[in-house]
Amino acid sequence: MTYVGATPTTGDFKKLDSITTSSATTFNLRQGGVAVYPQSANHCLVVLNGVLQTAGSSFNIVNDTIVFASSLASSDVINQILVLGNVNDIGVPSDDTVSTAKLQSSAVTDAKIADVAASKLTGTIATARLGSGTASSSTFLAGNNTWQTAGEDNTPYWFATGDSAQTISNTTDTVLQYNTEALDSASGYNTSTYRYTVQSGGAGLWFIQAGGYFDSASSWGSGEQVQIQIRVNGSARMNEHVYYGGHSNHWIFRCGMDVLSVNDYVDVVVWQNSGGTINWYNNNVDNSVFAGFRVKSI
Repeated sequence: MTYVGATPTTGDFKKLDSITTSSATTFNLRQGGVAVYPQSANHCLVVLNGVLQTAGSSFNIVNDTIVFASSLASSDVINQILVLGNVNDIGVPSDDTVSTAKLQSSAVTDAKIADVAASKLTGTIATARLGSGTASSSTFLAGNNTWQTAGEDNTPYWFATGDSAQTISNTTDTVLQYNTEALDSASGYNTSTYRYTVQSGGAGLWFIQAGGYFDSASSWGSGEQVQIQIRVNGSARMNEHVYYGGHSNHWIFRCGMDVLSVNDYVDVVVWQNSGGTINWYNNNVDNSVFAGFRVKSI
């Protein structure tokens, strides 16, 4: 940039403290009582007894002292010593004048900010600075510095019940007719076959529950039972039974976990050997349930 008139000066100019002369050649250089170390004699304007001195011949600078070529007397007066700014020394910047671009890369080290007061740390840290992955209301920052989902959403899932009572014959596996679908996130339940079939993407560890209420076991005797089975692809996986206990009705439920693959199907059968028939009530959600959900994909 071109200036009209004198170019603004920039430097660390110091007018030093007054010096009381004596019969000596060497005197300390101080500003406000603090030692000053001029870069060289050529950086100093020294006026002695009203005469500007010549650097290098009239005086020299040694560390924080000025050494005159000949001894002074107590009557001599050092009118002033002005230390000019050192090479590339811009002095102390004015308040609020240093921009971010003027800071050298990596100049602000950990040591310089180690003791920053907590009150000065405000604002929000960008999630991209915290870890890899996608930060959201449903994720958390794991110990490996990645954003992870907390658990799973337990899909797919289904919930079915029935709308009527069902007669269960003696010593016969009877498929329970849960023909009313309440929930089915993946459209895997069939209300005609009373089966849930695992759909594409639904393989994993599943929690399954089935049960209901029966009565009219009038022929039920000692040692006889009513048994419920949760089956996978037609094979029993989970069983529960109730033995005769002096009454003709009872609740029976079974739940558990199993690993299911795509296209596996789940259904429920009841078997009893009371010697006659019993009534199984699938008529509402209070009396019967056949449900499941995936706990974890595998």
